[in-house]
Amino acid sequence: SSSSNSPPANSNNEDLAAKNALRFAPSNSQQEQALTKLLPDDLKARVGQQSQTTERIPLSGNNSGESSAGDGFDDGDDDDLNIRNLSSAKSLIGTCKNMCPDEELLRREREGDIQLLEITDPGGLHPEHWTLRDTAVKRFRRSAADFKLDIPELVRPPEVLERVCGYLEEWVMERDRQGPDYRFAQQPSIVPPPLDVYQFIWDRTRMIRKDFILQNYIGNGGKCDARAVRCHERIARWHAMCEHQLSHIPDFVQHQSQQNIAELGQTMKTLNLYYDDALGRSTLEVASEEKLDHNQGCSSDIVMGKSPIDFDGSALSNDTDGDDVS
Repeated sequence: SSSSNSPPANSNNEDLAAKNALRFAPSNSQQEQALTKLLPDDLKARVGQQSQTTERIPLSGNNSGESSAGDGFDDGDDDDLNIRNLSSAKSLIGTCKNMCPDEELLRREREGDIQLLEITDPGGLHPEHWTLRDTAVKRFRRSAADFKLDIPELVRPPEVLERVCGYLEEWVMERDRQGPDYRFAQQPSIVPPPLDVYQFIWDRTRMIRKDFILQNYIGNGGKCDARAVRCHERIARWHAMCEHQLSHIPDFVQHQSQQNIAELGQTMKTLNLYYDDALGRSTLEVASEEKLDHNQGCSSDIVMGKSPIDFDGSALSNDTDGDDVS
C-alpha cells in the first residue's frame, strides 16, 4: 500500500501543470508587450476591455480548482466514466470555431499567460498572415464556482477538435527535435526541452477530451462518431509514444511517467466506450456544414519545419516519399 504521506496523483498533476506554466511564460515585459501585436486586428481593439461575454462568464478564478457540485461529469484522474448519470446528461453543442476561444485568448494575453510554444512567428516558423488565433490552444481548466465550462461559445465542436489534433502533430510535437527555436532564446536551452513539449501537449489534449465529454461524446447513451474516435486514438498513440521516447529522461521516469500512463488509461477507457457503441457509430462519418481546408484535421502529410533529429542523433526524413513519414 502507498504511504499516507504521499500526495494524491491529481495533486502531482496540478503541481506539474503549474511548473509547466512558469517554464512557458514569457520571460520579460518587452516580450509580453509584443504579444498584443500578434493578436488579430479584431481582438486588438478589445485589449484592456471586457466584452459582454467576458462579463457574463467570469474568466478569473483558480485554474486548477475542483469541479463544482453541479458541474456534471469531469474526466479528471479521479473520475470514473461508469458513474456518470446519463439521464441528466446535456446535449451541449460547441460553437467555438477557433483552437482557443477569443475570451480565453484575451484573458491570457492580458495576464501574460501566452506560453512560448504558442507565440506566433509570422514569416518565420509560421505563415506570414498567422496571428495568435492560429497558434494558441485552449488550456485545461476545471469548472469552479466563478467559471463554467459548459458554455457553447467556449466549447469547440468535433471538427475543430480534430483540427487541433492535426495542428499539434504538424506544428508542435517535434519542436524538441527540430533544433533551435528563437522563442526559447531567453531559456537555459534555445532548443525546446522535450519535457516542455510533452507537458504542453499533455495539457492541451486533456482539454480536447474534456470538450468531447462536455458535448456528451460517451458512446452508449450519448454521442459517438468517427471524429471522436480518431481524436482519442491519436491522443492514445501520443501517450504510448511518449512512454517509450522519453524513457531516457530521468525526470520523466520519476515524476511524469505515472501521470502519462494515467492519461493513457483514461483515453483508452473512453475509446472502449466508443468501440462498444451499440449503434455502431464509431465509424460514422459526419458531414461538416462548412468547407474544410484539412483532411481529418491535417493540412499536410508532414510535420512543419526542419526534419527532426531523433534523440539518438539519427536524422528522420520529413519527406512524403521517405520511410519515416506515413
